[in-house]
Amino acid sequence: MEELKVKVLEARSGRVVVKLGRMRKPDSLLVMKTDKGNLIAQGSRIILKVDPATRKGVYNTKGSYFPHLSPVLGAKEAVFPEEFVKLLEEAVIKPGEILGYLDGAPVIFGGAEEI
Repeated sequence: MEELKVKVLEARSGRVVVKLGRMRKPDSLLVMKTDKGNLIAQGSRIILKVDPATRKGVYNTKGSYFPHLSPVLGAKEAVFPEEFVKLLEEAVIKPGEILGYLDGAPVIFGGAEEI
């Protein structure tokens, strides 16, 4: 398994803007920690799941929903760079934090569970 090429353009609380592999356009990822300790980062075109202890995980640049983490839908296994995993851990959004507003009402993050 090869180490994935990752270019981080911006990192702040709850969000990391990246280009994975050979992507031309960057994507802003919302970073969540699951009940099993894995990190899931989801954007408008990308989704990835990584185990912070081993840095191994799966990613898909052709879909951003949880089913896209399946190899059947094109997910690829990779080893993520250590610096990138550390940035993801720092950017994790906590349950109860406000993600944004929809029609004036706050949208609150409730947590993430793995099946």
